[in-house]
Amino acid sequence: MSKHDDDDRDYEVGYRRPPKETRYQEGQSGNPNGRPKGAKGLKASLKRELRATITVNKGGQKRRISKSEALAKRVVERALMGDASATRMLMAVDDELSRDIEAQAATVRAAAELEPDDREILTHFAARARSGQWDPDGEE
Repeated sequence: MSKHDDDDRDYEVGYRRPPKETRYQEGQSGNPNGRPKGAKGLKASLKRELRATITVNKGGQKRRISKSEALAKRVVERALMGDASATRMLMAVDDELSRDIEAQAATVRAAAELEPDDREILTHFAARARSGQWDPDGEE
C-alpha cells in the first residue's frame, strides 16, 4: 500500500494524525518566507546592542558613547574600587591586548626594516586597498 493510499482512507483524527486539510502539502515548504532578515542570532544581537550609543553625564557634561565603552569604563571603575572579579576580568583581557599590541609592534618594526622602494610599494598598495581601487582578482 502506498503513502497516498493511506491518505485516502478515513481515519480518526488524534495524536500524530492531523486532519487532511491542515497537513503540509507535498512539495511545499513549511516556512515559505524563510527566516526574517532581522533574526540574526544571539551573537549578532549582542554585537548590535553593544554598538548602540547611550548618553552619559560626566562632570556636568553630556556625552554619547557606545554601550561597550560604558561597560569598559564600569569594569575599570569597579576594579579600581577593589572588586576582585572585575580585576580578574581586566587581567584576562589585558593578556589578550598585550599580545595584540605586541603583534602590531612587530609589524611596525618589520615595516621599518624595509628598503625605501619596498616601503613605497606597500604604501601605494595600502592606499589603493583603502580607497577601493584594488581588485584582488584582476590585473593592473
